[in-house]
This record gives sequence, structure tokens and C-alpha cells, in this order.
Amino acid sequence: MVACCKASGFVYTSALALWVDVPLVLIHEASKLPLPTVSVIKPLSHFSSLASNNSKEKQIEIEQDIVPKGALVVVVDDVLSIRETLCAML
Repeated sequence: MVACCKASGFVYTSALALWVDVPLVLIHEASKLPLPTVSVIKPLSHFSSLASNNSKEKQIEIEQDIVPKGALVVVVDDVLSIRETLCAML
């Protein structure tokens, strides 16, 4: 399985999942995925907080039961320098 977070990462990750013929798992901002979901609160990065509405946290979600127990998952992030998103996905 290949997982990604944020809209810009979907472009790279969907191509990768198609190329290696594995399922794509989307991790997205709250309320953008079909229910039921599992969510986690992550702190905003420095860059995200500059454009935000003074919130210090953001909620991201994944569809519940989309990743089977014991599955191998490669996490792709187009901006790996922002560790808050990567840590929240893990």
C-alpha cells in the first residue's frame, strides 16, 4: 500500500501506486473522506500556520479499516521537511 497526505501529494502517490500496482490510501483534512474515519490532531507547521486562521492544530483523517492489520505501507509526503504531517500520518 502507498499512503499520502495533502492534495499535492496525491499526484505523485497515485502515479506511484499505479506504477507498482498497489492500493492507494488517502489521508486528508477532516470531513473530506467518506465515513467512518479515524482522525488525529497534528500541530501546524511553520508554513501552514502563516496562512491559517490562528489555529495551532489541524485534524487529518483516514478511512477506518482501509489498512489491514500487518499491511506494509509506504508513506509518501511531497514536503518531507515538514515533520508534523509525517509524524501524524505514522
